[in-house]
Amino acid sequence: MFCRSTFTGILLIIGCAACVDRITIPVPTPAAYPVVIDGFISDEPGPYLIKVTQAFDIESKSSFRIPISVKSMTLRDNQGITDVLTEKGNKGFYYTNFITGVVGRVYTLHIELLDGRIYESKPDTLYPSGVVEKVYYTFRQTQRSNGTTEYGYDIYFDATSGSRNHYNFLWKFNGLYQTDIPCCTCLADLVNPVPVVSNDQLVHEGQFKGVKAMYVPVTGWTFQHGVYAKVSQRSLSRQAYDFWRIVGAQLTGTTSLFQPITGKVPNNFTQIAGQETPLYGLFYATSSNSNGIYIDKSDVPRPEYIPVLQLSPATANYDPTKNTCQGLFPNSITLSGG
Repeated sequence: MFCRSTFTGILLIIGCAACVDRITIPVPTPAAYPVVIDGFISDEPGPYLIKVTQAFDIESKSSFRIPISVKSMTLRDNQGITDVLTEKGNKGFYYTNFITGVVGRVYTLHIELLDGRIYESKPDTLYPSGVVEKVYYTFRQTQRSNGTTEYGYDIYFDATSGSRNHYNFLWKFNGLYQTDIPCCTCLADLVNPVPVVSNDQLVHEGQFKGVKAMYVPVTGWTFQHGVYAKVSQRSLSRQAYDFWRIVGAQLTGTTSLFQPITGKVPNNFTQIAGQETPLYGLFYATSSNSNGIYIDKSDVPRPEYIPVLQLSPATANYDPTKNTCQGLFPNSITLSGG
């Protein structure tokens, strides 16, 4: 039986497996191959992961990328601390060794590629995270055009900024749920399809009230046991805020990301040496605070609102090669079996 207490250990697994948000952005094709940087430093315990990939030009919202190694990568703060990152495990995965983010300090990432190109991120200040005070939900039923009814939960939260002078935040939603399939037990995750950032219309005297984080549908999978709805609030500098705001706007639009209606995604890196080629992506400094609430299957107003699952080896459509945790739930890990 999967219940609220089970999440304590499982959340640690998920936290270690999902430290960096993958940035999916298309890039133009210069003479030298373009590179994308993806990572951050926070005031939570490290090590911190920076991913480096080679990107290829396609005029769409997705881009095929290959992990690459670099000659060196160094992270510095404005107090003289320098950490040379180490490539570990997977190609293009660089980890810090000892540096830890501190609120108020400024951080810069220095990258030298194997072909001699050298880049430096724009200095980024680590601001306080504020606090996610409360996460709550309302049950909703919606009539579909085909006459059936969809049931689900709108997830909301209240938060404070922690400062009357800083209101730039990135909000992440995770809806964690356990589901049991014939081969194994899975832990799947519902996530924001696009970045969600704060805006002036939502804040009043440093407080955010009734912000909608996500919609969680009631399905046989999500409420086989229940869903842990978690909201994380990450502080952003103005330049990091502009990056996520424009990326979010373009991922919900219809144009090429680097020729958008609402503005071009800002370049957060300066080239110091080598053949002139832009470096894409983002490295930023952030402080994070999170809160959550567990919605048990018993909280669904009526048991018949939860569809009955029909997946078993006895059913005609059962395919053991596809009916795995990753096959059925892209954002998932296998807890047992498999």
